[in-house]
Amino acid sequence: MPGPKTPSRAAPREIPKKMSNPAEELRTVEAAWSQVAERYEKYWSPRLRPYVHEALGAFAPPTQGPLLVAGCGPGEELELLARRFPGRPIVGTDLSPAMVALARRRVKEAGLASVLVDRDDAALSSSRLNQGAGVFSSFILQLLPDPVAALEAWTRVLRTGGCLLALFWPRADDASPVARLQRILREAGLGREDDWEPRAIETLCAHGLDLRADRRLEFEMAHASPKEFWNELVESGPLQAAARRSDKETLDLAGKRWLEDHGLERRGAEWVHRPAARLWVFERNVEPLSEEGH
Repeated sequence: MPGPKTPSRAAPREIPKKMSNPAEELRTVEAAWSQVAERYEKYWSPRLRPYVHEALGAFAPPTQGPLLVAGCGPGEELELLARRFPGRPIVGTDLSPAMVALARRRVKEAGLASVLVDRDDAALSSSRLNQGAGVFSSFILQLLPDPVAALEAWTRVLRTGGCLLALFWPRADDASPVARLQRILREAGLGREDDWEPRAIETLCAHGLDLRADRRLEFEMAHASPKEFWNELVESGPLQAAARRSDKETLDLAGKRWLEDHGLERRGAEWVHRPAARLWVFERNVEPLSEEGH
């Protein structure tokens, strides 16, 4: 009688799936990002900085009108935008009270009187501005339950000629460390299943926006070890929410599978990769549709 089959990398063990409860999702996300806020600022903000600086160089809103930063996190983008557009009214929002506190502290210490920070769901922040010159979104879009609906809402902020910039982690289907991680998380029921990006472009163009730029940004990111990378994703990053939605066994098994075949490159004492972000820049070419027109 043949013995049991040994699991292989080509046919990994199935991970038990556990779906999140939609009714509790908002509270889960809020609690997760509040718990990791300070650690996120220390670990991830410096690693994301090159992407944010590149995005800022592509952000060209009209000279008049306020700016919205949806999902401002600990507030680094707020300070950078305020330095680039001195005196311009800027509104930053974040769902996490801890992130809002960090952003307010940064704004206060920098003496940025034209910047307002308030707690709000990034997807609903469009109600705070009228005839805005620009919306700047940095690494929040892929975390939202419905990215397309959020983008659609942000279009209503913009005046004619207004600029909407979205910097985010796209769905990766290559052999990169991030793509391997995304596949494992999807198999575990912990990652996003839908490929929303093509639909998002179609939706925004249908709402009177032109796609001015669609770029891939890559910068080197280093970690002390693959294990550190995974731990920080859970303890200071987006997988903290997944850890709260799921049982520990499911998340641990996903981490074990990724660590067995992570794809990071060893360089001296560090492990490096070049994660690819996607940068969209849209410009409104007509007046926003009225509510009756939706």
